[in-house]
Amino acid sequence: MAALFGRATLVASRSALFPGVPARTLWHQLRSKSSLEKSLIDCSKVYVKNDDHGGAGAFAAVPIKAGEVVERGIARRLPLDGNACVYVFTWSEDRTVWAMASGCAVFYNTDLHGNENVKMNRYFDEDRFEFIALRDIEQDEELRHVYKSMSWRKCFEDLHEVRSKIE
Repeated sequence: MAALFGRATLVASRSALFPGVPARTLWHQLRSKSSLEKSLIDCSKVYVKNDDHGGAGAFAAVPIKAGEVVERGIARRLPLDGNACVYVFTWSEDRTVWAMASGCAVFYNTDLHGNENVKMNRYFDEDRFEFIALRDIEQDEELRHVYKSMSWRKCFEDLHEVRSKIE
């Protein structure tokens, strides 16, 4: 009850600071922020649309600063061989565990030219991940990283060949 009273007091003070904005709207904003902070999945800075290569890609919904978390999510381990499936992630250092990822993660394309703007940090023991901005990213810019397993997974052989020719 004390926490609820504290928020109500905060909403009342914000209403005084923002005349004309209904207290209900301010309450919702406070609740939403609090819920988002607790959420295991946050892809609010990302949207998915058709890309220039005939598929779909992940794009920045807002400007993102270098070092900022672009997206965070959870992974679910799957009983399959990821060497044949491009839509799963390598989920162990020994290359024997595979997982699907939440949010927009499956739509981040790889960059074959060394211009990736995000990296994926995988926390295998916690079954979670984060995409981190490697540089400032403009709104509507495609989000690209380097597939961890591009050099050895059969399903990525064509990508590996192209990248090898470029390097």
